[in-house]
Amino acid sequence: MQPNPFAPPPSRQPVKKGTPFLHCAAGALIWYIALIVAFLAAALKTRAGLVNLMPALVIGAVFWVLASTITWLILMRTRVQPWVLIPLTVPIYVLVWIVVGGLMGAFANVYAVLIS
Repeated sequence: MQPNPFAPPPSRQPVKKGTPFLHCAAGALIWYIALIVAFLAAALKTRAGLVNLMPALVIGAVFWVLASTITWLILMRTRVQPWVLIPLTVPIYVLVWIVVGGLMGAFANVYAVLIS
């Protein structure tokens, strides 16, 4: 029996490789929320007020975007379960925090030297 030449080709299911970006973003989002909660708790305990809440939200969002992207780039070839990403993003989040904090300190020092 000959195959029908007018039949559509058989469909192939694409093989899913890598961890989805949304899973990486959700894993890093947990630490972003933890950062904001810790900031709010410290501000309320010291009665400093919520004056610096907006900068904390913006800086935390930068950390979140960078940590999500770096985690996704590292895990492009392997697929891990979403719950594994929560402890996996801790060192990446801390590394981003150190690097961005160092860059901000360096820029502040350069600015201080330029205006003096």
